[in-house]
Amino acid sequence: KKLLEGAPGWQQESDSKVDEDVKHPHGCVVVRVSASGKLEGVAAFRTSYYLMNPKGEHMVVTFIAAPNQVNNLESRDQTLVENIEVH
Repeated sequence: KKLLEGAPGWQQESDSKVDEDVKHPHGCVVVRVSASGKLEGVAAFRTSYYLMNPKGEHMVVTFIAAPNQVNNLESRDQTLVENIEVH
């Protein structure tokens, strides 16, 4: 959470919402962190997924959208994350 909030170019404007109950079909632990803010001075909503497989290998996947486009994303971001296999 702290690492994502301090990312270069990102100005956090709301508390991060952390969801540790994201299910993954390949057994990865998934944590979703989302918040609104500004990216390079432009209003944005960011959702990041931290994935870690049973062997400890991990990755972060981030989706950024204009605030007026967040509803159009629906659950497509989670669908993409569910199809990632961390090797």
